[in-house]
Amino acid sequence: MLKQIKSPGVRQRLCSVIGLLVRHSTVIDADLAESEISKVLVETLEERSEKVRRRAIAALGEYMFYAATQMDDE
Repeated sequence: MLKQIKSPGVRQRLCSVIGLLVRHSTVIDADLAESEISKVLVETLEERSEKVRRRAIAALGEYMFYAATQMDDE
C-alpha cells in the first residue's frame, strides 16, 4: 500500500500505523520480513515531505528494534 499511495498525508499516517503495529505486537510472523517492509520504508525515506520521512524512519526503527531483539529464534 505504501508504494501505491501518492498522497503525503495518507503516506504519513500509514507509516505511523506500521510503526505502532510493530511496536505493540507480541509476535510478528516471518512473512513480514519476506514482504520486504524494510526495503519499502527505506524507499519512502526519499519522499519530498519531511513528515513522511520522519514517520518512515520511526517505523523502520521500530521494525529494526523488533528484528534485533525478537527474531533471533528464526
